[in-house]
Amino acid sequence: MHGRLLWEPLPMTETTLRSPVLVLTCNRVGHFKNLVQSLGKCVGASETEIYIAIDGPYDPSVKQANDEILRHSESLTGFSNVHILGRSTNVGPNTNLRLAVDEIFRDHDTLILLEDDNIVAMNFLLYMNATLSTFGHNPRCFSVCGYNLPVARPQRCSTDIYCSPLVNAWGIGLFRDRYYRTDLEARKRLSTFFLNPLNLAKVHSLSPPFFSLFVYMFMSQQEFADAIFTAHTLRHGMFNIYPVDTKVMNTGLDGSGIHCANDSRFFLHDEFCNAEKASFALDIDEKVSEHFISHNAQYVRTAFSHKLRRSIYSYLLYVLCLLVGRDTTVRLRNSAKSGLRKLGIRSDSA
Repeated sequence: MHGRLLWEPLPMTETTLRSPVLVLTCNRVGHFKNLVQSLGKCVGASETEIYIAIDGPYDPSVKQANDEILRHSESLTGFSNVHILGRSTNVGPNTNLRLAVDEIFRDHDTLILLEDDNIVAMNFLLYMNATLSTFGHNPRCFSVCGYNLPVARPQRCSTDIYCSPLVNAWGIGLFRDRYYRTDLEARKRLSTFFLNPLNLAKVHSLSPPFFSLFVYMFMSQQEFADAIFTAHTLRHGMFNIYPVDTKVMNTGLDGSGIHCANDSRFFLHDEFCNAEKASFALDIDEKVSEHFISHNAQYVRTAFSHKLRRSIYSYLLYVLCLLVGRDTTVRLRNSAKSGLRKLGIRSDSA
């Protein structure tokens, strides 16, 4: 092993855990069918319950697509059980998520969350269940992530996982006890955590765009699960498990998603690697984790071309929000942007 182990692992995984899978969907028929097809090919699919949370149509023009998703869901086979959680009206992705999670966590201690634009590797369920089982008793582990950026593994890598304080929700395993400790209403209030310059420097080194995204979420009163979960793990010194070889691909970077632009240049993988693996080495090696954290940060920095001035601007908004509140800060920002436009000066858009 290289580096200090943060958790005493099983040498190779043996688990009987069968976490239920939650799929969030609305009107993307093609994406949804591709996801459930890949999920049905997973080892362990026939022993897995699947919950499909279908949000109501947000517009009459997508009702036909929603109806087709419902019909396809009712015809699904190959899983131990299929539960359809249909919404009579459009409640939005965040409420759809919360309602479904609350229902599943009434009977289960873990769940695996997927969005309808995900595609999973054949050993996705094996990896997720083995890792959730191994780290289920470690309160410092917040989640198990299924996606990893297309970054090459280090030359010496005897483990199939690494840990990071960042959260990516493109296929994520959640623990009931830890999920309910997060501040799911973070968009309504701000923590003073980032007033500490050491904390701000740490998050900037991990993911340069994160802090700006977090402030944007608060200013716009939107809700990004990745940002909320990441802020939680940073504040509480927790970590998240990632696969060395990604187990999830995202096909929603085609403009069809709510938060994803029509730009798939940076997050595409050519194929799933080592998808035939049936067991995994689940030891956390600090050097392997450091390798991926460092290379992922550089990858994201290049993808988003994040500028230091953007972080400074976001920090000023953050401090103003803490001092005078969000509404006043929004008014001050809008007035300042209007004045700059009149002078022909372009401003940041948070």
